[in-house]
Amino acid sequence: SEYNDILTFERKKAGGVLVSDLLNTQQIVFTGNPGTVTVTAEAQGHIFSLSIEVVAGGLPASIEPPAGPIRVAHTGTTGQTLSFVVRNAQGGFVPIGTRFTASLFGTGFLGTTGGVCDTATNSPPSSVCTGTVATNGVAKVRVFGVGVTGSATLTVSTTSVTASVAITFFGSVASVEVVIADRLPLNDGSAAHSVQAIVLDDRGTEVTGQTVTFSFVQTVAAGTSLTNVTVTDGGAEDLTAVGGSADADDGDVNTHFIVGADEQLGTVVTVKAAVGEVSGTASFTVAGEAAFVIVEIAADLLLIRTASLLTVTAVDETGAPARDGATVRVSATFGALAACDPVLNDGVATCTFLAPTTAQTGAIVASVGEGASAASGLLLLTVAVNAPARGVAKTLPAPPAGGITIGISGTTDPAALVAAQTFEIASISVFDFATQSWLVYVPGAPAIVNTLTGHLTAESIVMIRRPS
Repeated sequence: SEYNDILTFERKKAGGVLVSDLLNTQQIVFTGNPGTVTVTAEAQGHIFSLSIEVVAGGLPASIEPPAGPIRVAHTGTTGQTLSFVVRNAQGGFVPIGTRFTASLFGTGFLGTTGGVCDTATNSPPSSVCTGTVATNGVAKVRVFGVGVTGSATLTVSTTSVTASVAITFFGSVASVEVVIADRLPLNDGSAAHSVQAIVLDDRGTEVTGQTVTFSFVQTVAAGTSLTNVTVTDGGAEDLTAVGGSADADDGDVNTHFIVGADEQLGTVVTVKAAVGEVSGTASFTVAGEAAFVIVEIAADLLLIRTASLLTVTAVDETGAPARDGATVRVSATFGALAACDPVLNDGVATCTFLAPTTAQTGAIVASVGEGASAASGLLLLTVAVNAPARGVAKTLPAPPAGGITIGISGTTDPAALVAAQTFEIASISVFDFATQSWLVYVPGAPAIVNTLTGHLTAESIVMIRRPS
């Protein structure tokens, strides 16, 4: 139903000569179930038949919206055309001429002439339009900004299905953000280090369709160049000299620079990205390979079954942070390592060291770089069962037999607290507010019973019980 074809009937004489004055046309509307239909034409006793296969799925079953994010200029006279694809139940395209309606909710308006979608003018401005599907199931809708930034939702619907897409109306260029991935690049004359310029309006929305010009702010030593701009939509432009430009088709542009092999270590270079009079900058410092490696751990004392942050710091021959991206390898003779950074970033890489379950001494070795030129560092560690006691145990008033006394411990060692009392002790208890439970120390009891061990502080309020 709804869809039709035009059949043309031609009457010919013997030999195929067309009788032009008897040409006739007839519109046929196909309804009902899929199958084969036979159309018969009769003229002056002659009968001719045509077999037509009617397939299912003419009605729309799905609408594919354009891929997002979708950004449209808040001003301009051309607008932006968005294409939705309408398919039938079999995944094919619906027939040309299938009707659809587009509605815009929020800021902006649709390009219409007399209410028809996808026209370059708007008379009058409208948020609703109608249209018909073109070839390959495409339903086109043109969207315009109204001079203000904001957002909207565009909905395209047929008699049976609907699809929506979010639209952001971006404003004028307000800033350009420059991001350099390797802030400590190596002066090898070959490695490409990426730079990204992000064009933003005053609300932080990416602005599309702008031309970004790259340059170095100051004169740099020979051998440093900015090359091979790669636009995020897959296109590419080659730059033969320092600087150059590329279109930010979707609000950002990726490029890269190469640092010459004769560039002096420690040289600070600033890259500038500009759109008209608006620009942004970011800097990098030329760095060398790692010459010295320092391994440190963020703990005064390592206890069994604990996790500690391990830091590997590498510097070049000048003592400055070594170049970004150098390979880092860390190994330990005891315990375990987890979540290790594979490369240097700003001269640093980190790991998590998991202490063993028993007290022992071992080493952690870290190397930075490749082959014989790699630099390495060593850290010797001792893992203890308990932390050394701190503070001086308090002597509390003696309670009666079977009674309790309460006071401040003054020490982190339960055994020292027991020794400081003038009476026999049955148990020491501390209420742990974090776990809402009692931690207990019983003199002479096995470790599994003495849950207070390792948790007593010099400021703990203890309850000491005297045996009956």
